[in-house]
Amino acid sequence: MVVPASPVARETGGDPVFEVSRRATALRAAQGDAAVVDASIGHLFRDDGTLWTLGAVDAALHRLPARDISAYAPFLGTEGFRRAVAEFLPPPPGAVQTVIATPGAAGAIYLALACNTRPGDAVLVPTPCWPAYATILRQHGRRLASCPLLGADDRLDAGALGSGMEELRRAQGRVTAVLNTPAHNPTGHSLDDREWEDLRGLLLAVGAPGDPVTLLVDVSYLEFAGDADRERRFRERLEGLPGNVVIAVAWSASKGFTLYGWRVGALVLAHPDPGVVAGLEEAAASTVRGTWGNPPRPGMALVEALHFDPALRAAAVTERGEMRGALAQRAAVLTSGADLPTLGRPEGFFAVVRHPDPRRAAEALEEKGVFVVPMDGGLRVALAGVPSPKVGRLAAAIADVIRPRRGDP
Repeated sequence: MVVPASPVARETGGDPVFEVSRRATALRAAQGDAAVVDASIGHLFRDDGTLWTLGAVDAALHRLPARDISAYAPFLGTEGFRRAVAEFLPPPPGAVQTVIATPGAAGAIYLALACNTRPGDAVLVPTPCWPAYATILRQHGRRLASCPLLGADDRLDAGALGSGMEELRRAQGRVTAVLNTPAHNPTGHSLDDREWEDLRGLLLAVGAPGDPVTLLVDVSYLEFAGDADRERRFRERLEGLPGNVVIAVAWSASKGFTLYGWRVGALVLAHPDPGVVAGLEEAAASTVRGTWGNPPRPGMALVEALHFDPALRAAAVTERGEMRGALAQRAAVLTSGADLPTLGRPEGFFAVVRHPDPRRAAEALEEKGVFVVPMDGGLRVALAGVPSPKVGRLAAAIADVIRPRRGDP
């Protein structure tokens, strides 16, 4: 008996990032590591080519008692984990907050969309963007509406974002938008103070008629922005919004705690009205019970241990600083050495090199053993996955493809 694939599966297809990674892995197996520069997946690698994990995580892991590895966790997450995330992301002044544990930031995004949108709704996502946003929306029976992330000045395109939000408000009586910052995937762009102020103005304008407005901020790469402590206080810049505007935050331990495979994250919801927060929490708890059930406990225990143990926390802060330094050095080689045109101001794991025909350029790079992901507006380069000794080769190969030398095909 042949079981047909669902329409959703046929529409979404495979993940483009992992498809590129699969081809890179196959070439590495056939020709050796020296033949490959794999800038596809956002794993952070050391310069020796090994996965870069926090030493503090390894130390905490060996201290976990059996109950924190095998026992069920509460539906909303353990109290220690929820308190740790609340301290990472303090609520805006005058607001109350709830933290709901999820399987990674992807789970947080899924949960936010399930609780704040209706079947058939369109959700505004500035592009270029993480491709899985579209997959998650299709799985929900929602649609992706897009607008440019950046304008001609390489800053947040507030005009396009505002127009897109207002169009959705008029069409469906509510607005949900997703914004990934800081260290945006895929551009690496982080909003500065002026861009946050522009965004606040948009929310005030779109929220003025009283229709429900939700801004979901995906902060998966927060710890690898230029100033993570400054960035984690971003909600202070959104103070004083009308009561019909909700700011939701998708947080991930995958990057900041190098717990990629543990699948631990959180949805953080804050609002001045405790009743609104309680209602959102109740809706989220019901959705959790009907999807993944209890969230993974071991990763939450590790986050809790690293946050509340002063020695482990200090060690993690120090090593994250080393990681940010390595990433900044790689970005400098990419953007300065070869003078490549990038979108925005790259920080963290990724950058996008502008190109009018990214698919053709990516195919040409694969012929050189260099693997990047074609996206709207250019080539997504996962600098996190490229050891520093290979970044020069990466930059030179991209430069050759986007600016062919005389006599080249």
